[in-house]
Amino acid sequence: MSHATRETKAKAFGIGTLDFIHGFKLQMRLRRSVAQFG
Repeated sequence: MSHATRETKAKAFGIGTLDFIHGFKLQMRLRRSVAQFG
């Protein structure tokens, strides 16, 4: 495996992790607002 491929995979993994964390935070915020105003 070349260095460029490894770097691309690492970047894709990092972006995926950030997206996951961001989505999780959004979900928690939505649940909290639903709990408040529901």
